[in-house]
Amino acid sequence: MSHWLTAPVWISAAVTMAAMVSLRVVAVRLGLLDRPAGHKRHQGAIPVVGGLAMFIGLAVAVLLTPAGGFDAAVFVVGAAILVVVGALDDTFTLPSWLRLVAHTSAALWLYSLSTSAGVRLTSLGNLLGTGVLDVSAFAPLATVFVIVAGINAFNMLDGLDGLAGGVALVALLLLLTALPHSLAPTLAQIALALVGALGAFLLFNAPLGLNRRWRSFMGDAGSTVLGFALATILLGSSQGIGRLAAPITMVWLVLVPATDLWCSTLRRALRGQSPFHADNEHLHHMLMAAGLSARATCAVLVLVALLGGLAGLALERAGAPEWLSLLLLLLAGWGLAAVAYVLRGLRQRAAGTANGGRLAGGAQRPG
Repeated sequence: MSHWLTAPVWISAAVTMAAMVSLRVVAVRLGLLDRPAGHKRHQGAIPVVGGLAMFIGLAVAVLLTPAGGFDAAVFVVGAAILVVVGALDDTFTLPSWLRLVAHTSAALWLYSLSTSAGVRLTSLGNLLGTGVLDVSAFAPLATVFVIVAGINAFNMLDGLDGLAGGVALVALLLLLTALPHSLAPTLAQIALALVGALGAFLLFNAPLGLNRRWRSFMGDAGSTVLGFALATILLGSSQGIGRLAAPITMVWLVLVPATDLWCSTLRRALRGQSPFHADNEHLHHMLMAAGLSARATCAVLVLVALLGGLAGLALERAGAPEWLSLLLLLLAGWGLAAVAYVLRGLRQRAAGTANGGRLAGGAQRPG
């Protein structure tokens, strides 16, 4: 538990807290307000300053406590690209192609300039039971693909108060405490700083009721940086000499956003839609359509994230074959999606039956 005595957590938390309070004051002037419209059902205009505040806290903590190895400044610049474009998107709604260019640019920057920690995907592990799948020949493409996928997975997940932040915090805490070996120094530094930033942000965003007056969103500026940071940490911890666990184990730590991403991509592809086409069929939408409240939906998915992460780490510690871990991961992901869709379907059928009964009853009454 010596992790908690290190400076990045407390520096990041304090700076993020100060930035949250300060940015809320100028949110109207900056145009950083989220108003209900379309699939956005919240009440009132909510300041979208969490992403900027978390980035400031994360950057200050990482740059003030350099750990060597991985170039912390490279990570901060990559995150800065995302937070600037994300803030512009929060304000003006940028086209999806421009957002994708920014995501790819940040990923390429990180791939090209990262040093000893080597944020480069060169191995998928022994996923098929036939030997290690070496993808070093395609490392640039594979690395960029995974980082961009991580960015968009958390961007899609950020649909309820506390959800994206809660899921990310669970993954980080498991990574920092549940593995027998420690993260590489700079990856640990980034992870700890992110824990502090998330802890401060969730005071303004977790669905607690008590913080309603100070409610704030992270916006695309926050969710994209969150995905970028998690992808950086998990990739760097599953490859090369700094490898703490198999790549498939790292995917278990982000079971919920990974499941939501591949289900959304498949659903849209089958409908002939762009992968970036917005809809109301993400996992949290399905659970709310099944009758759960926003608070209950967030709690369920964060609990699933915790159980999924623990399951993956248990398989890693038990020395289970990676192909078995992959199979169980796919079953868990599809099972989660199937339960959400079935529950929504049952709710809709029950509502349709009730409405039909009322209509039939009305038709039998004399006019």
